Amino acid sequence: MKSLKVTACCIPAISIILAGCAGGFKSVRTASKTDGVAAGEGVKRLSETEVEKRAESFARFATGLSYELNDKSEQALEQYYKSALSNPENDALVTEIARRLLQNKKLDEALPLLRRAAAFPAASGQVLSLLARAEAISGNYAEALVQARNAVSKNPDFVPSYQVAVELLLRDKNPGEAIKLLEKGSSRKSDDPGFDLALAELYITISTKHPEHQASLKSRISQHLERAEAAQSDNPVVLQGIAANYERMGETSRAAAIYARILENHSDRGPLRDALRERLANLYLQSPDKKQAADFLESIVRENPTRYPQVWFFLGTLAYDRKEFVRAADYMEKALLIEPNLEQAYYDLAGIKLNLQQPNEAIELLMRAQARFSQNFLGEFFLGLAHSKLKDYAESLKHFTAAEMIAKATNPKGLNHLFYYHVGAAQERRGNFEEAEKYFAKCLDLSPEFAEGMNYLGYMWADRGENLEKALALVEKAVKLEPENAAFLDSLGWVLFKLKRPEEALKQMLQSLAKAEEPDPTIYDHLGEIYLSLGKNDDAGKAWEKSLELEKNPAVGQKLESLRKLRKD
Repeated sequence: MKSLKVTACCIPAISIILAGCAGGFKSVRTASKTDGVAAGEGVKRLSETEVEKRAESFARFATGLSYELNDKSEQALEQYYKSALSNPENDALVTEIARRLLQNKKLDEALPLLRRAAAFPAASGQVLSLLARAEAISGNYAEALVQARNAVSKNPDFVPSYQVAVELLLRDKNPGEAIKLLEKGSSRKSDDPGFDLALAELYITISTKHPEHQASLKSRISQHLERAEAAQSDNPVVLQGIAANYERMGETSRAAAIYARILENHSDRGPLRDALRERLANLYLQSPDKKQAADFLESIVRENPTRYPQVWFFLGTLAYDRKEFVRAADYMEKALLIEPNLEQAYYDLAGIKLNLQQPNEAIELLMRAQARFSQNFLGEFFLGLAHSKLKDYAESLKHFTAAEMIAKATNPKGLNHLFYYHVGAAQERRGNFEEAEKYFAKCLDLSPEFAEGMNYLGYMWADRGENLEKALALVEKAVKLEPENAAFLDSLGWVLFKLKRPEEALKQMLQSLAKAEEPDPTIYDHLGEIYLSLGKNDDAGKAWEKSLELEKNPAVGQKLESLRKLRKD
């Protein structure tokens, strides 16, 4: 048999409780006495049976240690278990072995061991807490709760006791009792930030599962998180826990401040730094202060412009939200330059290009995406939009149809009111009015308050002289939703004109003209028609002249020429 050389570095952690096993082999005092006590006073000597039990415990423990050092964990655990049975008053030994037994799903061994240890008056809160856990696993919930309460009473600073007790009370749908139990911990002042953090988490658990208690528990949760924060702990794990719980409470500003503090103090830790930056970025992106988010993200890419494609992507998203389309495009292009497989960036950038009136660039980008990622709903949808911008409505409808087929098979949620709106618009421009009406109807079925859809359908009917009363109702509702929208006011004026109510039409059209951000040739064309119907030929001519200045339109030119001939005659 080979001799086993044991060095200090290979001794298992369990060996630190060896002294507790051996402590009963000589006469010991069970309680300390002041100096001057007579010899033998207060001294308890172990009985011969107790000495034998301690000796057996020590021997079993030593055998278990030998097995563990030789990587025989099953045999080691068996010997440790027998060692603890022989000395159940040794709390350190019992709790360690019971934990191992429970981890190895040996409930039949852990439960009797813990019950025997808990029977001693001096049993610790740790033993009682583990017994509560074991009883709960075995289904003895009532007894588990009794032991959990005993554990809290025995050691009110031991967090696992509260955790198992709250779990059991919530299982019984008794949040009130769980809150009362936690009040025992709240009334204590602890220097351990982990203790306050754990209690805060338990209160949050109660308020999450029982929202009716959220308002009343908010101050208590804040109290514990503030205590933990005030402990000035520099432990990043504790600080992250505090920040995460502020997040759970919806206090994102406080959470962000703590994440920033960790980042400042532990910026040398690569993985931690990256995780914190991601967390902070997400918090800032969720907050109303988008400038703060942009500033933070800018600071990241200034430090390393080529490392974080997602940061450039988020910056592009923020710039798009601010309608800074040129800057948004620059950010998205940088994201794709670093990471060409960032698929969503292709579609977002295509949308930005369309806002910049660059449909050809959008198409080129989308074809690159299609070659890399294959055909999909978003790619086809944006191609449809791009070809609509180019007024190539036949090609646009081909892509919209492909997008619809893909969505029906893979992503029905993509077929929302906006999709049907854009298809309806392309159908109308193509001259397929019945199809356009069907798609606008689908759009408004999905979103009855979608003002753009109501306006487009109402205007289409008015322009064709159809369903004029329905058109009026739709456009009036759109104007009510967006009273400053010049296009909607133009539509309302046009419907009224078609209904032969030119005075009312003129009033709406002049409002449309006043509210337009820039001169619109269509508004001036409609204005000319209304003036002509009112016999104001000079005003009609001026309106059509202005329309032609803004956009060459043969139809408007013909109207103006006819008016001039009429004047000559």
